[in-house]
Amino acid sequence: MFVIRTACREDVPAILRLLQGAGVREDGVDKHPERFWVMEEIGESPRIAGTIGMEVYGRAGLLRSFVVERGRWNPQMGVQFLLVALSAAREQGIDELYLAAPGSFPLFEAIGFSAADASELPEPIRRSEHLKEAERSGEIRVMRCLLSRVLAGDGGAAPSSLQRDPAEGDGKGDGSSGSRE
Repeated sequence: MFVIRTACREDVPAILRLLQGAGVREDGVDKHPERFWVMEEIGESPRIAGTIGMEVYGRAGLLRSFVVERGRWNPQMGVQFLLVALSAAREQGIDELYLAAPGSFPLFEAIGFSAADASELPEPIRRSEHLKEAERSGEIRVMRCLLSRVLAGDGGAAPSSLQRDPAEGDGKGDGSSGSRE
């Protein structure tokens, strides 16, 4: 069983381990752990098995660092983890999310992300280090998601098999989410 919750300072080493293992950017985690969610495996020895991060630019967000340990990944769990993060982002005032990375993203397309032109990105996102790094790595794909459309009808509720930690309270913080890079 897993619990999804907003990351805290104590989670930074585990998040960095996941990001390093996946070969993705790890800058900013120590400065803004509250902009990451973690998927924590519950048991005798609780451990963080996944993370999603988000850079916040006003009412827009840039997903980054969606990583789940290989041995823990399955498509249903990935969708549920992502939907919990998107719901929490919406609760925190984010209206639209973007992602930019090389490759194909059938998981994101399945939940409502669609292709976007880099020129459609809000200016602060175009200037972000994450986007610049993605562009330096080669051909990137940019996608956009309007949270009001993706989350319509779910009332922002977390899927029943992956609930947010009740100790989280109302989830109103200053942002977080992520993308698999």
